[in-house]
Amino acid sequence: VNQKLVSEAVCIMLDEKPDFDEFKKLSAKTEEFIKELKNFDVKKMSSSKLAKLKPYIDNPMFDEEKMERVSKTSSRYCVWITSLYNYAVGLREV
Repeated sequence: VNQKLVSEAVCIMLDEKPDFDEFKKLSAKTEEFIKELKNFDVKKMSSSKLAKLKPYIDNPMFDEEKMERVSKTSSRYCVWITSLYNYAVGLREV
């Protein structure tokens, strides 16, 4: 369940259908996928994307420590998503 949450949230971040199978397709293209993550422009995160991510961010299971028990990679995605989400929300509050 935890990995599914993270994979769906990654898909939302990348404007893809929030689906585990879609995540597998994206991450299978390793170099392209990593480049897309590294070059993600947090300043262009729309209010719509933030609204879609909020239920994931608010979910108690969407937590770095809980994710790490299941998968270190998932926990890193969780940190990445949460950090960018919080930064984007902060940008709107300024």
